[in-house]
Amino acid sequence: MAEKAGSSPFVTSTATATAKNTSTTVKTYRVEAHSWSKPTLEVFDTATNTLVYTADSHTFRPHIVVQSPSQPGVTISEATFPSFSSRVEITYQGRTIVLEKTGFFRGRHAFTSISGEPLTWKGGVSSLVCLDQKEQKVASIQTDGWSGRTKSLDIVSDVGEEVLISALVMFLYERRKSRSRSGAAGAAGSAGAAAGGGAGGC
Repeated sequence: MAEKAGSSPFVTSTATATAKNTSTTVKTYRVEAHSWSKPTLEVFDTATNTLVYTADSHTFRPHIVVQSPSQPGVTISEATFPSFSSRVEITYQGRTIVLEKTGFFRGRHAFTSISGEPLTWKGGVSSLVCLDQKEQKVASIQTDGWSGRTKSLDIVSDVGEEVLISALVMFLYERRKSRSRSGAAGAAGSAGAAAGGGAGGC
């Protein structure tokens, strides 16, 4: 995988946030999600409306590829979802960041940032929140608007770019799980209807 070169696109608008404490500064992004067209996600700086990241979802490995229009052809990060596992693996700047599921029903994925801080993502496809050891919010990605296509992504300014990337990866991971469950439920419903129809014809 090609490594990121030059300056980072991890520069966005700032605002006063309630995350961590009342004086913390956050970086705010608008994320547009696409179902069939590429890229799968487009991430915009809300201050300038500039496209700063794209994320493409793939059926085969790597399952997610993150790039920036400011560095055409350069992959910033990749992510894979190992088979028969609930873990998520992100490759970033030559390092592997592993997000491990914690708890059977709680739907949390814990990981360690490059700076060594333990963090945890929790929630689902409509609302994901990243918490530090004190259960204080350092990042979030939530549905913004009735269509569900647009997301609002907030990142506390003192965390690294890998946390933003983990937000995109976790959203796509949760969306994939949600669609898989919906597909399984639909298949089960169709099978039940077919069985009922067959029984009625006897």
